Amino acid sequence: MLLVLFVISLNAQEKGKIRFGLDAGMTLPGMGAGFSGDMDLRYNILDNLNLGVKFGGAFMLKELNASEASASAIMNISSIGMLHGDYYFNKGTNMFAPFVGAGIGSFSLLNIYIADTSSGNYTYDNVPLEKKIGGMLRGGFELGHFRLALEYYIIPSST
Repeated sequence: MLLVLFVISLNAQEKGKIRFGLDAGMTLPGMGAGFSGDMDLRYNILDNLNLGVKFGGAFMLKELNASEASASAIMNISSIGMLHGDYYFNKGTNMFAPFVGAGIGSFSLLNIYIADTSSGNYTYDNVPLEKKIGGMLRGGFELGHFRLALEYYIIPSST
């Protein structure tokens, strides 16, 4: 029953409609890993083009070094506010919709360094919050309400 309702009620994109999404993902910063989440609000300008805003954040463990005597980790916490757009290649005519997109926005970055030595002493260093203007490129597809995308964020160097 749910599958029938899901398939019948779907239309890829429709001009003049507002779209809202909650996204969750995995981050791969260099030699680390983490998770991200964002809220996405878009307006369909055409059946195959939308513009919107995106707010979100990520938590990443960038480096993890462990030895017999000590261990250290570098964590990065970031948040974004971004204007973006997506172009769909199907013109809103079917449920499968490949797309490409881009955006520009503000990134707030906070880096934290934590180390533990064999004596049980911890060292903690916090680099002050930095704000950067950056961009985003993405591509993927939508199949009904399921969306799969690969996003690449272009952020200037930070401390």
